[in-house]
Amino acid sequence: MKKLLIPLALAILAGPSLQCRKEQSAGYSSTGAQLLQGARHYFEDSVAGLSVGSASSSSNLRISGSKAPLWADARTLVIGSVKAVVVPVRYGAALHVRSNFCGEKLFDLNELTRLLVYEDDRGRYHAEVITAFPDSLALRGGSGGFTGILLVEDWAGKRLHQYRYLADGSVLQAGSPDRFLGKGAGIAGVSGNTVTPDIVFTTCYEIDGYNYAEGDEGDGYAWSEPAGCSSEYYPVSASLAAVGGVGAGGYGSIAGGITGAYTINVATGGAAIPNVKAYFGCFTNSSSIDHTYTVTVCVAQPVAGTRAPWSFTKGGPTGSSKSGNPVNVGHSFLIFQENSAGTVITRNVGLYPAGLVNPFFPSDQAQLRNNENTDYNISLTYTVSNSQFFSMVNYVETGGSPGYIYNLSTNNCTTFVLTALGAGNVTLPSTIGHWTGGSGYDPGDLGEDIRSMPLGPKMSRNTVETKHPNTTTCN
Repeated sequence: MKKLLIPLALAILAGPSLQCRKEQSAGYSSTGAQLLQGARHYFEDSVAGLSVGSASSSSNLRISGSKAPLWADARTLVIGSVKAVVVPVRYGAALHVRSNFCGEKLFDLNELTRLLVYEDDRGRYHAEVITAFPDSLALRGGSGGFTGILLVEDWAGKRLHQYRYLADGSVLQAGSPDRFLGKGAGIAGVSGNTVTPDIVFTTCYEIDGYNYAEGDEGDGYAWSEPAGCSSEYYPVSASLAAVGGVGAGGYGSIAGGITGAYTINVATGGAAIPNVKAYFGCFTNSSSIDHTYTVTVCVAQPVAGTRAPWSFTKGGPTGSSKSGNPVNVGHSFLIFQENSAGTVITRNVGLYPAGLVNPFFPSDQAQLRNNENTDYNISLTYTVSNSQFFSMVNYVETGGSPGYIYNLSTNNCTTFVLTALGAGNVTLPSTIGHWTGGSGYDPGDLGEDIRSMPLGPKMSRNTVETKHPNTTTCN
């Protein structure tokens, strides 16, 4: 894990929801658990079985790919006078997307998509899929609400609405304003004079997707879809909605979430390793007696000597938010060392997300970084065979591959360390930690597991940091 930035607003992405054009006035109850049951019955009876029609032939896997709602994780809420159910959506394939309005951040599409089923004031059910693509400001939690582009579609992928949410709280809608302003809207005046227009500057938004093939990341399928240009969006009231509907403000509240809580963002550290094979290229695989190999697990605990998964830096949450000081979640990394007849080769390496991740956007393309200047407070060193050493190195090299995904809960820096050791048949105690919005291996628990474990004959523990620079260069 790495250092985190903590904004004052917690961004809970409730992603896309489904709206089916079909409406149903059913006898389902609309309170509590019965609302959830009614929404599920409506979806399964009237929406799930509908043909996706032309969308099935779309080259856009976000539209044509198989998907299913996760009803076990559904939640109910009230948006104005509308009673609604929001359900996470799981795609059948591993689909990842990035946009040109959120840097290089790679999102798991499951993180962005929700099914919305709601009951209007006439007792009719509607189903919509909401896909909310945050911009870089939303990812950092700096606006106090959702900012970015939100798509509203039916289950088959037909676009119903498209909104852009700005940092000042205003909302823009894509499309023709005449469609919404009614017959009273029109051209104020017409001139017979020829007009030479000034240059019009516009920013166009794009979403790029990729289906990473499990175990064969290079054999995937890419697609791209436009998300409109700035000149195609016009202002719309956040409260404007059809009678009994959700409206732009309602969709934004689902995507933007709850204010007053904290968003913890994991930031990167250390220099990126552009070519990991070259980085490890000095190592030689030899079983001769003049070659020895060690692997050291280094852990920077958020609070030294405790299992705390994270801590505030000096100044607390206010200082962290206002001054930009990161929140400390610690980090786990590895030091590989070969001694060849007195010539010592050392390489430090740790796993990071390529961009920011947090409990609500936990995934991104992984990236390997050089941790030679990274502090730690406890370490464990193994003397290993050349075979074990290179099995670990070979696994670590995969961490820089396109399609190798960092996940805050399931494949973070500590998970990576434990898995790399396992590739060389080296095991460590591994306690699962828990934090807001997630759980998994973490530096706090790993440090305490190392502190309390019995040591074998080829193991040494150190609770005082020593300098660990990379040594030796080679062609």
